[in-house]
Amino acid sequence: MARPYSFEPEAALEAAMQVFWRDGYELARLAELQSQMGIQRGSLYNEFGSKKALFLKALNKYVALHVDPGIALLLRSDMSAEDRIDAFFRAIPKNEPRGCLLCNTAASIAGIDAEVRKVVATQLSRFHNAFNAALTNTVQRPDERRKAASRLTQEYIGRRVEARVAA
Repeated sequence: MARPYSFEPEAALEAAMQVFWRDGYELARLAELQSQMGIQRGSLYNEFGSKKALFLKALNKYVALHVDPGIALLLRSDMSAEDRIDAFFRAIPKNEPRGCLLCNTAASIAGIDAEVRKVVATQLSRFHNAFNAALTNTVQRPDERRKAASRLTQEYIGRRVEARVAA
């Protein structure tokens, strides 16, 4: 019979997400992850696999907590496109020293790791598609709507980077 965990996996994953968000994948040290997660190296590997596997799980948690609500806001049907987009951008923290884990990852490890790049590209595509959907009744021509959605996605990325620098 397997020994029960002496830690809560979801709480440990939340702690790992915070470390990766603060330090990035490259600078997040195993000892710091273990310390913040409150687990031993063996438990980390048994529960989460490699550091990269832990990072991908932490990134997915970040997406669920911080990306999905923004996309849901853009897809609401009870508000005008302008109101949804305005509310989306107003919800971005102005002085967030950690920036956005997704955007930080796009600018770092996604450039050298194909698996991480695919996750980041998928999430940024979700933003683009949500902006595109939000603009459906506002911008009639599909090519103009795609361009506007691209600009809004770039605006999001820029604001998240700027918030990190401004902090």
